[in-house]
Amino acid sequence: MPFCSHCNLLLKPGAHFCHKCGAQYIEAYVTPTPQSPPPVNMLELPSNRKQTYAIIWLCLTLAFLACILLPFIADIDMMNGGGAMIFIGFIMFITGAIVTPFYFKLAKKFSNIVSGKNILAYWIYDAAEWGEYAEGELRKRKKEKWAMFWFITLIGIVVNIILCIAKPAGLFFFVIEQFVLMAIIGITAYLSYSLPHQKNVRNMGRAIIAPNGVYLNGSFHSWQGLSARFESVRLTDNDTILQFTYSALVRYGQRENYTVNVPIPRNQLSTAFKIISFFNEHNGMKNNH
Repeated sequence: MPFCSHCNLLLKPGAHFCHKCGAQYIEAYVTPTPQSPPPVNMLELPSNRKQTYAIIWLCLTLAFLACILLPFIADIDMMNGGGAMIFIGFIMFITGAIVTPFYFKLAKKFSNIVSGKNILAYWIYDAAEWGEYAEGELRKRKKEKWAMFWFITLIGIVVNIILCIAKPAGLFFFVIEQFVLMAIIGITAYLSYSLPHQKNVRNMGRAIIAPNGVYLNGSFHSWQGLSARFESVRLTDNDTILQFTYSALVRYGQRENYTVNVPIPRNQLSTAFKIISFFNEHNGMKNNH
């Protein structure tokens, strides 16, 4: 059954508008190729927060520049705070000069994907469908993170046992160190799956798939520009998840893979196959070149 994307009210069969808040109801809209974009006025597009962050960083960068110039303009003595203002302003100005263009570039990529043009799929999920996906992702993340927790903990225990054998006098210190390590890793593991789950529960489920990236419920993934590169797309979890894999250069000569699991709405499996064919075809064309 359809739900209102604004107030989550169960809509009447065949309804095009919510009878409570008046919002227009839009079914999952999909286009088989990016050459046939959906009407932009039919889509409720997410706001470009990356643009907001870029503007904030630009303002901060200008403020840091003013902090550098202020001691000279106001004739503030270097020994009475002027030198500190110049030093701090210079460090933060350099930071802003690096971060600001990065956010503007990210905002442009985000805008290209969520603009409603040149997209492959726009999917909106009902409450039950998205809730099932959110719980499934939570179970998978918990399993992965706690497995990593016990793996690192085991290594720490082995190392501390060896240190205790080599230096028995340090037993108390090694035990405290082990508990502190477990606490830090445990908190990190818990936050790494609980925070994304809270975000999934809090926000309306929707996905936008484009040739250059994916927007999934507030998270933006792009494989265009910088060192990012599209790797593959496939069906997983009994053909209920469309899994995208892309990579980025983390250090010289080494790449790290990232995955995005996009749930496939009911009755949209054929569209998922078309999306896979599109990426396989275009990726194959790039590889041939």
